[in-house]
Amino acid sequence: MKHRVHDEDGKIISSYKDPSGYVFFKDGKLFRRVNECYIDIYRQARDSGLFQELIQKKLLIEHEEIEEYAGDDPHLVIRPRMLKFISYPYEWSFSQLKDAALVILEIQRISISYGFTLKDAHAFNIQFDDNLPVMIDTLSFDRWDQTPWEAYRQFCESFLIPLALMRYRNLYLNTLLKQFLNGIPLEIGSKLLPLRTRLSIPLLMHIHLHADRVVAKQKTGVVSSELKPVQKFSEQSMLGLCMSLNRAVRTLELSKANSIWYTYYHKSCIYSPNAFDIKKQFVAEIIEKQRPSVIWDLGCNIGEFSFLAAKYSDLVVAIDSDPMCIEGLYQQCKIKKIANVLPLQMDLINPSPPLGWELQERLSLFERGGCDLVLALALIHHLCISANVPLEYVARLLGSLSKQLVIEFVPKEDPQVQVLLSSRKDVFKNYCREAFESAFAEHFGIIRAERLPESDRILYHMVRLV
Repeated sequence: MKHRVHDEDGKIISSYKDPSGYVFFKDGKLFRRVNECYIDIYRQARDSGLFQELIQKKLLIEHEEIEEYAGDDPHLVIRPRMLKFISYPYEWSFSQLKDAALVILEIQRISISYGFTLKDAHAFNIQFDDNLPVMIDTLSFDRWDQTPWEAYRQFCESFLIPLALMRYRNLYLNTLLKQFLNGIPLEIGSKLLPLRTRLSIPLLMHIHLHADRVVAKQKTGVVSSELKPVQKFSEQSMLGLCMSLNRAVRTLELSKANSIWYTYYHKSCIYSPNAFDIKKQFVAEIIEKQRPSVIWDLGCNIGEFSFLAAKYSDLVVAIDSDPMCIEGLYQQCKIKKIANVLPLQMDLINPSPPLGWELQERLSLFERGGCDLVLALALIHHLCISANVPLEYVARLLGSLSKQLVIEFVPKEDPQVQVLLSSRKDVFKNYCREAFESAFAEHFGIIRAERLPESDRILYHMVRLV
């Protein structure tokens, strides 16, 4: 199937579920249509001051109203501000997902005070803008008629369960959200969590007992709530629910797990101080001169070079497979108030694929827009030696991503490569500098090459062939 982001009318294919409206492209700009069935609710939310407060607090993406149509097909058109890069919950660190969850709860709390509620609370409504979680769906609000929170279960399955699994089982379990795009089902999440989580009152209430009720209804065939009178839910009760969920999210804290890559530059780094300084100078000189708008730092580790690149670019998408590296990088971005570095947890050997209906709901990493420069530092040996990816395959991929490339070749004699080879047979006869340069010459011209002192590693600046 040929990849299509939008249909012939510009409507984004993934924007098909909400009858309130949809997102579309026109002349390279992003718009959102508000259908007739939602116009009154949109106007009431707007006129109440809800949108204004959420936008002022940077909880909701800002937008402008473009046109209003009457006649046979009445609707409104608004234009939200476009983001530099789209990311997904299964690529976020623990703290990114946690911060996103707290933003959803804060939006719900504020909405209730205006007489509105969030009608959905899935994690894909959140994006990171200037490294802050912000809601992007302006049509997710509905009038609140003092009924229980319609999106309560969705919040638990999209946020609370993944966070609990990451905390109590493994940090990689956020990737379950690739399989469960609507959230990890309560009954599955409850069974996967250790028994001791039932000793936590918030997790017992919002996950385990919640799951028990869902399973009991399924077994007994209880009449759906849509057909039964709905019990009134006071504002105090709704705010109490938000507070309880907030407490459940906040009490989830990561243990002090260790990662060899998280401490790489401090304990395991093979660079001498002089070599490391020269490496940073090499990278800084190129980026400062080129001033690329968007940089992808592949295999970013703890972000040493992501932070350097951020000084001279609008956005650095920092990608690493180690969840502790991405967790630490996100925390450092918050501490240092660095807004233009977006940390993402992802294995380049198996990057985020296209998912969902027609494989269009969630785009693959490589379908979400390119970059102006790729950093691939101390990465090539992990791809070629650890994962058996041929040099020409790596060259082809990097050539498809960017016109500019800063890459570090790590030869077989390097201590880190020897560690990789210590537990396997050396079948990499063609892994050498000559083969590396030959493979990349098919896609790039070498502008500059520099060997690091006290090392056989070589830094390259390459430009893609026209």
